Amino acid sequence: MHKLFTPLILLSLASCGSLPSMYLDSNAEIRADSREIDEASYTLQTLTPELVASMEKEFDQFRGGKDVELSSYQYRVGPRDVLTVTVYEHPELTIPAGQFRSPEAAGNRVDSRGYIYFPYVGEIKVSGLTVGEIRSKLAESLSSHIPNPQLDVSVAAFNSKKVTVTGDVNRPGRLPITDDPLTVVRAISLSDGVTANADLTSVRVVRGKQQYQIDVESFLQRGELSQNMLLRNGDVVHVPDQTINQVYILGELRSPTSLPMKKRRMTLAQAVGQAGSTTRDSDIRKVFVVRGLGETSNINFNVYQVNLETVEGVVLAGRFPLKPRDVVYVSTNSLTKFSRVLDKFFPYLTRAAAIDSVIND
Repeated sequence: MHKLFTPLILLSLASCGSLPSMYLDSNAEIRADSREIDEASYTLQTLTPELVASMEKEFDQFRGGKDVELSSYQYRVGPRDVLTVTVYEHPELTIPAGQFRSPEAAGNRVDSRGYIYFPYVGEIKVSGLTVGEIRSKLAESLSSHIPNPQLDVSVAAFNSKKVTVTGDVNRPGRLPITDDPLTVVRAISLSDGVTANADLTSVRVVRGKQQYQIDVESFLQRGELSQNMLLRNGDVVHVPDQTINQVYILGELRSPTSLPMKKRRMTLAQAVGQAGSTTRDSDIRKVFVVRGLGETSNINFNVYQVNLETVEGVVLAGRFPLKPRDVVYVSTNSLTKFSRVLDKFFPYLTRAAAIDSVIND
């Protein structure tokens, strides 16, 4: 999410706080109540142990990703790569690197067509082949001149395949793909790691017209291999910052605010605790979490209610996992229908999300 979203939403909602009928209604326990507002629908539910348990289970499930394919990985030579070919007992066919020439400078460069030139063989196509396949091909071609040739092939310079790393890493830029498999985690490591503001839970890999969202944090913390996908030539790895992982704390607070979700983990109790003190008119029996409101592609959203005056409510709030863009609302003692509250800040959230979507696209 772009940084514009945070001040826009907070200023818009804060301005609503002075309007009459901005508060939540009765103390009645609501298990499930469906309503409609501004051509959108929502469901109001009271937190229960069963509901929270289902959310915890959903949170622990791994997201998207792609198999790493490491077991079958083999580097395939391409144009601009440089090969070193050593023919044993035939030094005349081996170009020595020497004291002042690197293996890259002394090797056999693959031309733009994918060919190299080698004595007794002439031009031979090597692009798309592994070093083992190139070795066999050269040995077969040399066998008519050298009985049972013994040779070795290695890549002196990897120039044909690269990936680009952008975003909140310490050294963004291009990285070569080599015979050592380049995964998302290794690419980030080769970029000198991430900044303090990086969000490793929403790393994006762009591959042509496809995009993959990778939760690198789940690989680092829980060893989920599918979240460390193998990169290919032309891939772009983007590490976003944490602005998209914000929750918004509003209502009867001395200072309504937004909070970043570190490692994409925050409970309702943590959010309320970090938000600071409530006003003397607050009613912690009526704390609400609005989820999905303002998403331009989603006109159905959920509202969850919890009573923080009860022990059960505090325990459930300590387990309730928040999601990015959740809005936590602390109500007041004043009595107003809940739909009137949403009437006030629903347009601001949808407008802010639409602006944010345009900026990010």
